[in-house]
Amino acid sequence: MTNEKIKELLTKLWQKTIKKELEWKKENNSEYSLSYPKSSISIRQYSQTEGMFLHQLSVYNLRGECIIKLDDNDCADIVDESINAKLELENSVDFLEYLFGKISSNYYKTEETIEDLLSNLDDDGTF
Repeated sequence: MTNEKIKELLTKLWQKTIKKELEWKKENNSEYSLSYPKSSISIRQYSQTEGMFLHQLSVYNLRGECIIKLDDNDCADIVDESINAKLELENSVDFLEYLFGKISSNYYKTEETIEDLLSNLDDDGTF
């Protein structure tokens, strides 16, 4: 697979996650996945040293075999400045961290929960 195809995949994952068009499944506290009939993808966060988290995106084929594995540094090599600008990222190294954070926020419905609380507080000041 070419880097251009991987860029396209990463861009689409980002855009559809931001728009909340993807239903990521929570595998455990540090991993989410998407599954399709002939392929799947997962993203996980893990600790290499205390307080420092790394991220890994894996693509699986029909038989469940990992065919692509990208970590934070791999994405920095693939995601260029044009992608950063398009996706409004500060730098390429943070791509998977941002994606993982957005997936987690979507899964837990963080924005909706805060909006609900604010709306309720605006109504009459009580819960």
